[in-house]
Amino acid sequence: MKQPEAEHERLTALGGLAALSLDALSSVAYGPEAILVVLVAAGAAALRYSLPITGAIVVLLACW
Repeated sequence: MKQPEAEHERLTALGGLAALSLDALSSVAYGPEAILVVLVAAGAAALRYSLPITGAIVVLLACW
């Protein structure tokens, strides 16, 4: 992309924050589902770890 075209495509700080924060929110939303998929693949015995892992995630999110 040439320089004059690139200037037109730049985002403001507010626009960039809005665009990138949606990606972070969707990534957080898919995390617990991904954990459960891995635990199910590991077997039924591994499902007992789902609550401790979820609790650890909640603690980490609360501290951040």
